[in-house]
Amino acid sequence: MEDQLGRQSDAIETMRRVISLNPSHADALNYLAYTWAERRENLTEALTLAEKADALKPNQGYILDTVAWVYYQMGQPQKALPLLERAVSLSSRDPVVLDHLGDVLVSLDRPEEAMEAYRQALAGGFANQEELNEKIKRLSR
Repeated sequence: MEDQLGRQSDAIETMRRVISLNPSHADALNYLAYTWAERRENLTEALTLAEKADALKPNQGYILDTVAWVYYQMGQPQKALPLLERAVSLSSRDPVVLDHLGDVLVSLDRPEEAMEAYRQALAGGFANQEELNEKIKRLSR
């Protein structure tokens, strides 16, 4: 809730407290890892947290997405790709996961596949359609 209210720093501290009370709280580990990946902060620790969350709750698309997104933010898209491909199917083609897949494919110089992932994310109801349309436009040039 704190995150949705724009108080991300408070949300991070809350998740840290949750983890200190329950180090096996997979969703708290995942939240913190994903938040850091989005902010491009503490990426080494984010990877450790995301991998622990994955070990605690295997085969969860949203957690695999987090592990992959951390790898991507660390400049390792080749490690992110197979995780995202699995996450897409496990997450019922979640538009955020498809957007991440598109970004990874762009970084691996696979623009046609990236375009398809972005289009599927749009069709799936990706929240920031303007941003996604801009990515598609850049690939179309």
